[in-house]
Amino acid sequence: MNKKERIRLAVGSAIMLIFLLAVASIGWTKEEFNVTYFYGFDGKYEVVRVKKGYIDPILPGRYGHVFDGWYYTDKTGEEYLFDPETERVTTDLELTAHWVPFETEFNLIEGEGECEFDSVFVPYGAEYTLPEAHRDGWYFAGWEGCALLRSNMYTSGVWNLPVDVFSVRARYTKFKPGTTYFLGRYEQDNVDYTPPERIEWIPIDKKDGKYLLVSKYSLDAMHMDDEPGRFKKWADCSLRKWLNEEFYMTAFTEEERAMICPFTDAELGTTDNVFLLSLDEGRLLVGFDELGAGTKYALKRGLEKDANAYRGEYALWWTRSGNNERNWCTDGGGGGSGHGPYALQGVRPAIWVDADKLGQR
Repeated sequence: MNKKERIRLAVGSAIMLIFLLAVASIGWTKEEFNVTYFYGFDGKYEVVRVKKGYIDPILPGRYGHVFDGWYYTDKTGEEYLFDPETERVTTDLELTAHWVPFETEFNLIEGEGECEFDSVFVPYGAEYTLPEAHRDGWYFAGWEGCALLRSNMYTSGVWNLPVDVFSVRARYTKFKPGTTYFLGRYEQDNVDYTPPERIEWIPIDKKDGKYLLVSKYSLDAMHMDDEPGRFKKWADCSLRKWLNEEFYMTAFTEEERAMICPFTDAELGTTDNVFLLSLDEGRLLVGFDELGAGTKYALKRGLEKDANAYRGEYALWWTRSGNNERNWCTDGGGGGSGHGPYALQGVRPAIWVDADKLGQR
């Protein structure tokens, strides 16, 4: 290599060295970087420009979950928790949120029965089945929400309410859940050219060889009383008259009427073959009739369906309870809802029947 070639090589090396130093200098003096936060749900992310050094990461939120930290992935594919107290940002960074489902403690109140557990923990969004409670001589009907959502049953399902503690009370029934009887006929499918359909009844109480039955559905939509604007007690209302005359005589055969036992409400001073449940008796339906559904015929007659985020669709129905100003409705065992007697609500007849005669059919 001659002198001229050595000079060219030296100059080229110097230029290359200067270029590398310039590139390095730019990297060493870079003072801002992009931190990309991936929230880990719904494709949500956010890019934040930060200065070189320590940072305070975003504190994200997600319904039903507890934030468990930001994680980054190294060159080997391993995931590590980013610690803002000890780790500095010196390059662009991608962080992914980790989440833990919120856990709710179900406080199990067994009442007059017994349960193996006092409480169980259920993560948000998880399928769950609560343990059964036991009471001698009774059937376990499920767990009734007795705090935030009274009159709903929480025996199994997917949990979607992120609260710390949720208390539920064991419900028991004298009849096996799902037991129904068919007695009498009434129009239900709203098809005129077919005979009235058989009425399905839910047994909710037993006493002295008799069963208390209530129709599974609201069979009709009627006023408590046909006279607008005037309060009528159960003893004086037109609905009572209709139930004990027209309905009693047309819905049941002579043989079926022989099974029905007169019922006396000593407090109200009334005796009926067919009646409405009281508000207290209506609560016996919790767990069996949350929705208070009406038949197609009842809907045509004006029964209105309401909706609730936790309960779904339901319809109010009359009870024989009142407070000298309003008559009370229920939607399946929860609290009452006061209405004027000329309001249009569901009608669910109730009867006491001779258990032996019912079993002989």
